[in-house]
Amino acid sequence: MTTLNEIQNNLNRIKETLLEADVEFRIYCHLLKMKSNYRRINFYNEHITFFHYQQNSLLYSFIMKIMKLCEPAEMRGGRDKNATFLYLNEELFSNATQDEKKEIDKIIKYLRTKTKKLDLTRNKEIAHLDRKSKRKDFFNEKIVVVRRILNNQLKLLNIYNRILHRISYQKIHFEPRLGEELKKSFSVLFKEYKHSLSKTKEQHQLDKKINLAIAKSKFSEHIQIENKLNELKG
Repeated sequence: MTTLNEIQNNLNRIKETLLEADVEFRIYCHLLKMKSNYRRINFYNEHITFFHYQQNSLLYSFIMKIMKLCEPAEMRGGRDKNATFLYLNEELFSNATQDEKKEIDKIIKYLRTKTKKLDLTRNKEIAHLDRKSKRKDFFNEKIVVVRRILNNQLKLLNIYNRILHRISYQKIHFEPRLGEELKKSFSVLFKEYKHSLSKTKEQHQLDKKINLAIAKSKFSEHIQIENKLNELKG
């Protein structure tokens, strides 16, 4: 028999995974907005390699997390036991009120329908590399749909959390400070970018040599160039 402590521990793991997925999704959206802002587009284009790979990493990560939470409670004949919404459903559904049961069924049905495209992307491109598919074939889901999926997952989590803690229930929220922190962080990056424009020609050349040394795994050469660059900075 599963103890309340075990259920709480797994609920916390689900919560952490969901909050991480939300943060990754919001950062991803922030990067997308940079390409549509005429003040930031030059900054984006100057660092296209970084932003391209960062966006893909965030995209793959939040899709994986969203879909992990939608997996069955058990897989491979019970050998794999997962901390998922369906696990919480098995443990807590019988203790729900009639209204809560209706709401749970409604949200689970919604998630099963709306995550089909994300699940295809996860299976064909992220978890596995399907030989007959192309990357451009995937993640054609609208941003607003992903936002609604995350919101419904949070709503579902809070229902289970309320069932588990009737008296001491505290609502779980997505991170409220992220938007402001993103603005401040990218403001600092943009200032650093403008500062880099004032570097001397020799400093720019050394920067390029450092990146080339890292790309070719020439770490001793990288350190030597880094030391020389620091000498120029004084």
